[in-house]
Amino acid sequence: MSLKLFQETFGEAPAVSGWTPGRVNLIGEHIDYNGGAVLPMALPLGVDMALTPIEDDLAQIVSAQFEGVAVRQLSETASHQWSDYILGALAQVSPAQGWHAAIDSSIPFGSGLSSSAAVSVGALRLAREALHLPKLSAKEIALTAQSIENNFIGVPCGVMDQMAVSALAPGEAMLLDTQTLAFEQIAIPEDWCFVVHHSGVHRELSDGRYAERRATCFAAAEKLGVNLLCQAPISALEIENNLTDIERQRAAHAITEHARVIAAKAALDQRNLSGFGKLMIESHASMRDDFDITTPAIDQLVDVSVECGAIGARMTGGGFGGCIVSLVDAGHKESWRKRFEERAAGAKFIC
Repeated sequence: MSLKLFQETFGEAPAVSGWTPGRVNLIGEHIDYNGGAVLPMALPLGVDMALTPIEDDLAQIVSAQFEGVAVRQLSETASHQWSDYILGALAQVSPAQGWHAAIDSSIPFGSGLSSSAAVSVGALRLAREALHLPKLSAKEIALTAQSIENNFIGVPCGVMDQMAVSALAPGEAMLLDTQTLAFEQIAIPEDWCFVVHHSGVHRELSDGRYAERRATCFAAAEKLGVNLLCQAPISALEIENNLTDIERQRAAHAITEHARVIAAKAALDQRNLSGFGKLMIESHASMRDDFDITTPAIDQLVDVSVECGAIGARMTGGGFGGCIVSLVDAGHKESWRKRFEERAAGAKFIC
């Protein structure tokens, strides 16, 4: 827990503390920056954090997951260190205010379950509370956290992760319109169970592959005459245009993935377990074949999950590693999990 870590490191109780959930994206990958709808769910895993403002211009940050105390100037730029996300949030709230900070995360690093968004959102809320600043709405916090990731960290992500961890409680899902940021909170049926396993392949979105796909999507949208790819009909890909083969593939994923999210929401409303599962499988195939963000290890895990009885399975998160999410009947979860983990020795159960 961050409270104990804070007291052991800094010799006093923190001024504020709190917890922010991670999220798993059930369906709707790489379309939050393309104007599509997305369907994330908050997890029981999260980031626990404790803060105290100090009379200094340094942020001294300790984590239960990393050794030592990171001592950072508030004026520093991001430098690919684990403390970058909390530093960016603290500097955004007050660029001259020093801090003692402790964090403890139950979200595996590089898993695609939004540990970075949880850190940014949690730090923004707690730092504002500690300095007695006006409380911001979930949407305002999410947009600020997104700007930190875009402008400080250098990852041109959309706003889905930040909205999900800012607005949802564990077990709640959200249909989010990423153009308007209007959202509907959704209760998952009691007999549905989403199970997350880590592939063992760790990911790093700041390595350029995420930005490359975003740029390709924007180029395709411009050639199709729309502001955002998800505004284009699928028929637009069938007419003569000057899209490159790669642009056509990326556009095909974005446009069809948006349609799958809308269909998935309808399946949820109708409690259509098999229909939702089928859409998850189609989503993974699109990420693999059109968007090229899966890995052979993850593709194999998805196949094994379905072969062992999952109704649906797909990679979740920005890609190139991380986790898969499987949909199983709640009554068969343990028997399915036993079969799956016997065959997928490299997979680690997350939640």
